[in-house]
Amino acid sequence: MLEAARGREGWYILSETIATGELTVSFPGRGESRAAPAYGGLTLDNRERVERVWLTEMRSPFAVYDLTDGDETRAAMQPDSQALDSLLSMTGAEGSSNWVSLPVVVLEGGFLQTLADLSRDRRVFVVYGPGGEVLSANSLDVPLSLLVSANSLPRIYGARRTNILEIVEYSYRWDRETFGVGGMSGAH
Repeated sequence: MLEAARGREGWYILSETIATGELTVSFPGRGESRAAPAYGGLTLDNRERVERVWLTEMRSPFAVYDLTDGDETRAAMQPDSQALDSLLSMTGAEGSSNWVSLPVVVLEGGFLQTLADLSRDRRVFVVYGPGGEVLSANSLDVPLSLLVSANSLPRIYGARRTNILEIVEYSYRWDRETFGVGGMSGAH
């Protein structure tokens, strides 16, 4: 088992067959599994009647796959490669080899993806709209990892390292005018 996420009917499990290197995600209550396109993190989305499962690719191109959309696994969200290369070069990064993606976080009106530079404290936060379109991408030099959101509240939880590791809670406001995240405030 590489990754797991708890759904309404049980656990979704990302696993790898050692002999072949094949990745699969098993679905609870259905007795089925599906080939996974890449190694990454699982995120559940309970905003709709149908529970959705997202798989975030940890390495470039950092695609986010919808594993519950029909029979075909496809990239539903992905940072634009030229814009991402430009943003990473602005942060002083040379290519994306030192970068990883954390699992996508479900927001009230879209999604948030955190890209982390493993060689520095640099982060790139990519905000997606409800249809998977990139709305914005911003970089910060902060050792912060945004990990999960509250289902019914506009809250994001993460880990931040200063002198110690802190678990932090941020409240946010989804700006319906621009379909973006605005006014984040934090506590720990």
